[in-house]
Amino acid sequence: MEQRISIERMEQAVNLFGSFDENVRLIESEFKVTVSNREGELRVNGEVEDTMLATKALNALLTLSNRGEPITEQNVRYVISLVRAGQEDRISELTRIARERDLTPEMSSPLHIVPGGYDDVRRAIGWPGTKGVMKVRRSLADTKRILREEGAFDGAELVEDCGLPGERVYRSLDDVPDRGSYFSTMVVR
Repeated sequence: MEQRISIERMEQAVNLFGSFDENVRLIESEFKVTVSNREGELRVNGEVEDTMLATKALNALLTLSNRGEPITEQNVRYVISLVRAGQEDRISELTRIARERDLTPEMSSPLHIVPGGYDDVRRAIGWPGTKGVMKVRRSLADTKRILREEGAFDGAELVEDCGLPGERVYRSLDDVPDRGSYFSTMVVR
């Protein structure tokens, strides 16, 4: 099966493919597909289900790219995990909620998507721009401690059950229990 995705600007393809095509190679490897860039289109070829999943992942990465986010291996792996779990729309949910709460980064400032179980949260917190720390439940107490130590605690907010009925927004991390919902998303500026 072949799926095609239009690429409007060459910068999108450059960002998506990454250095030495590393990002697209990761997609190809994970989903057992081939991806080529021909005549302003990405062409994704493989078995039906693999092609559909790879296309969802590529579209999600293009969405991040269009928002000015550099596509890193970390972002690619995170999007792959969301697509495999059927939750690729979580990226859009984070952006929607952030926009509603005026948490979106300026276009000149990057938005980093960081998995909650990321081994080096301390390093990620030091990155410039806004950080969306997804699924922080497992490491919430440690993440709060690191934010305090790094002086970023007061600039952080948390959305629990992001995009679901019963969604709760915590403007202060002091109000957040140390063990939150699985669908907790922290926004750190």
